[in-house]
Amino acid sequence: MKKLGLLILISLIIGVFSCKDGEDIEPDYGTKADLLGSVKLFNEGTLELPNDSMIVSIIGSHPIISDTTDADGNFILKDVNYGTYSISYSKNGFGFFTLNHVYHQKGETFISTIPQLGQYSSTHITQLTANVGGSNISIFATTDPNASSGNMRYLRFFFSASDNISSIHYDGFSSIVIAQMNPFEYKLNLHKLIDMGFNSGDKIWVKAYGESLHSNDYIDLITGNHIFPNLNLHSAAAVSFIMP
Repeated sequence: MKKLGLLILISLIIGVFSCKDGEDIEPDYGTKADLLGSVKLFNEGTLELPNDSMIVSIIGSHPIISDTTDADGNFILKDVNYGTYSISYSKNGFGFFTLNHVYHQKGETFISTIPQLGQYSSTHITQLTANVGGSNISIFATTDPNASSGNMRYLRFFFSASDNISSIHYDGFSSIVIAQMNPFEYKLNLHKLIDMGFNSGDKIWVKAYGESLHSNDYIDLITGNHIFPNLNLHSAAAVSFIMP
């Protein structure tokens, strides 16, 4: 009887340790799994558009791994090796977008970032002037179509110490600016110019472009440049002013 009791006790102890050992065993996730995600699409303003037909691809994959979004904007990138990726999003009428630093490991991964992407801007800048009065700086931009409260236009301003200024050659840029009148007056803050590296007495060039509310902007990891895919490059010539 004592021997039976001892055997039962030993069996219980072995069972307990077996359970603990089992809990420490990590499932075998293999070397690859699906990457899932979603996207929301808009026109150049606030109007939501159908989310289908956007091509989503893993940059640098060979053969290319891609999928096309469904009506809900969802996509599945199948059998992706674990790693860190940059994902591209493209659709006719929309500026090319890249989502960097997507981490994929230990089974199926849902991309937590859901990009809200817009169409190219249709706004032309037809005239640009600069006015300095005391410490006040105003940039006047005339748009086509005409900006109004019922037809808001979205703009972005770029600044440079060089007259070779453009959306890729600049020292600083503004956030998205909403224009509701024509011409639109953009009042510059001296502190913003100082933050860009400018000083009193500097000659500063400025150029404006039509922009989209959802700008699709991203950082190019190879060049380090900030990319603005939705800008309308039909723009008036750059103008300059002397920083007060």
